[in-house]
Amino acid sequence: MKKFYILISIFLLVSVKMSAQTIDVVTGLNFPTGMAVKDNILYFVQNGAGKISKVNLTDSTLSITDVVSGLGLPVTIAIHGNYLFIGENSNNKISKINITDSTPTAVEVITGLNNPVAFAILGNDLYFAQFDSNKISKINITDSTPIITDVISGLNQPRSIVFKGNELFIAQSNNNKISKIDVTDSTPIAIDVITGLNRPQALALKDNDLYFADFNLNKVSKINVTESSPIITDVVFGVNRPNAILIIGNDLYIAESFANKISKFVLSTLSINENISTPNLKLYPNPSKSFIQISNLTETKNYKVYDSTGNELIKGTVSNDQIVDIEHLSSGFYILKLENENILKFIKD
Repeated sequence: MKKFYILISIFLLVSVKMSAQTIDVVTGLNFPTGMAVKDNILYFVQNGAGKISKVNLTDSTLSITDVVSGLGLPVTIAIHGNYLFIGENSNNKISKINITDSTPTAVEVITGLNNPVAFAILGNDLYFAQFDSNKISKINITDSTPIITDVISGLNQPRSIVFKGNELFIAQSNNNKISKIDVTDSTPIAIDVITGLNRPQALALKDNDLYFADFNLNKVSKINVTESSPIITDVVFGVNRPNAILIIGNDLYIAESFANKISKFVLSTLSINENISTPNLKLYPNPSKSFIQISNLTETKNYKVYDSTGNELIKGTVSNDQIVDIEHLSSGFYILKLENENILKFIKD
């Protein structure tokens, strides 16, 4: 089927809530939380099973391999070199394994923490969120006996962290906001980036776009962190309690904890510029179960309909207010492209 490559941002302009078309990557898990990737190997936490597992993303059929088990409610992971660092919630410690070992054994790195739930690495420093202590701390992971340094305290349930340069973005779950600090400051101060969220649970960065999962709203959204007053753009709806997100290339991986699976959503399959639509054109009804129409067309036009991954599904000609049958399409959102480059979005109920 012919591929039509467009910016996925076109979809994000739809003003009504929709379920994006995600693709299941691995299913049958046990409350997946943290994720990390190295050399096309996706490592992920199975919190309910107390273990770390992996899949090779280049395999045509993904097969789950358990890496290490017997952990104490692992929540988050991060990779530095050949070492995979693990935040063990119930054991209040950080452990590590050598992922090149045939049978990795977890070794304690630091103990006496208070619910370590999120990691971010800058150089040799491992930053971690202590959820129940409401603070961010760090250790130098090259030290044989790491010493904990508190970076900032007084937060409200920090649940996820991610770096952009020297700025550390922090999802404060109980305050329903994302803040940031400059870790080069001697005494970092948290600055609000965006507020009014609903238990932000996970962060991921792609260029200037900060993606975040709203756990209670079952969606992933994004903001441009270079803007002084960022505007929230919803990216994916209908995911089941997103607990972690990870961007690999143009794919957004989502740990759906309550669905016991990891899914993915294609952020962008290409990047050519497209006009959205002439202001007076209107596609209706939207959403629709069986048909759509376009008003204010001045002449008959060729059109094509594409799904969210760029697959061409329908083509034909359409005139003003003529019915286009969409009853056979699956529920989801779609793009109708007219021959004059006008783009119209619609949702199939």
